Amino acid sequence: MSAGRITHVTRRLVEGFAAMPTTHWSGDLNEPDFLAWLYPLEKLPSTDRRYDTAGRDNFQHRVLNPCDWPDDWIFTAERFGLADNDEALLAFLVEMPHPEVRTNLAEVEQLRDFLNKVLIHDGYEIVQADAISGAPIFDYRLIGSGVRGSMKNLIFAALGPKPEIVLDDAVNNDLHFVRNAENCLVYDRPLGAHGLTWAELTDWWADRQGMTGEPDRDISRSPYRRLYQSLGDNDAERRILRTYAERYVRRRSRPSSEGVRGVPLRRRRTRRRRCRTAPAQRVLRPPAPAVPLMTDGGTEDRMPFNGAVR
Repeated sequence: MSAGRITHVTRRLVEGFAAMPTTHWSGDLNEPDFLAWLYPLEKLPSTDRRYDTAGRDNFQHRVLNPCDWPDDWIFTAERFGLADNDEALLAFLVEMPHPEVRTNLAEVEQLRDFLNKVLIHDGYEIVQADAISGAPIFDYRLIGSGVRGSMKNLIFAALGPKPEIVLDDAVNNDLHFVRNAENCLVYDRPLGAHGLTWAELTDWWADRQGMTGEPDRDISRSPYRRLYQSLGDNDAERRILRTYAERYVRRRSRPSSEGVRGVPLRRRRTRRRRCRTAPAQRVLRPPAPAVPLMTDGGTEDRMPFNGAVR
């Protein structure tokens, strides 16, 4: 990618916004933790001859002595390449609202809106590419690089004649219904790498049917009845659905005190210290095992739901 598509004006706006206390580029993490997640700090050079690596001088000058460097120092540091390379800058920006970096969804949306408002003038936009535990993961793209359309990842539970479908855009998986669209369900939310779980399906169903806030048991039963009805007189497939429900849908559960990748949501933003000795560097524990979305009698299960046109 050629450097220079993103103008100096845009860069200044981004740098100023990302250095504000409420939208600081490292989010809920301290700067060394954030940078270590993106870069091999122990292999990058130090600008302080007393230290061997970028990680050590970053800890010295931004944790122990935070006034040594300005809050927006990262955007002009040559070793990270954000000042003169569009691709490097964009790759950095899309990590700022990552669920591992920020857990406040309102703040994530504020950050994304701002970035899109300034990047649009240079032809880029920040778009959702995936999700973790319902929290969005973003990527960047050139505006107009593909046909925009609602995602149609799963088409299933048809009642009556099956829908007739044509493919409008193979890159974006944009489909067009020619006939019988009203007979089927279309799951149009982004799919994570894990596929689609029953909890995610019922969350979508609750929004679609206006059932948000109703008892979980009622919400789970409603899509189950629709799926069961769509199978018609096929006893074998009905038996499979019943078995699935007995094992995975007996109790609809959601992560509550757990965050993304099983990390407890106990991190809170603290005021960044200025010109005082900071506490010892916080060390993040490795993520715990993924939180099961479906449980049955204490047994952890992670079987995804696979929809298909019936």
